[in-house]
Amino acid sequence: MTVCILTCPTALILWGVGASRDIAWIGLAFGMGMSAFTTGVVGIVSIGYTLDSYKELGGEIMITVMVIRNSLSFAIVSFLIDTRLD
Repeated sequence: MTVCILTCPTALILWGVGASRDIAWIGLAFGMGMSAFTTGVVGIVSIGYTLDSYKELGGEIMITVMVIRNSLSFAIVSFLIDTRLD
């Protein structure tokens, strides 16, 4: 988790500053790759910790995590598509 705390802001700064300054596509791809890696690792670690801590609530925890994750993914993609089409 400590690596993710350092990697995520670095990736988002690299992607944001790179996009605003028109750097090469490889810099943007690297920033997005670091961000995706961080998101995956944090999700796996937090779900694993929660399931180990609350064994009797495993099914409910997984359903809640899936609903929140899919809702946020839908909202973010919908927002990005709307802003890009304008």
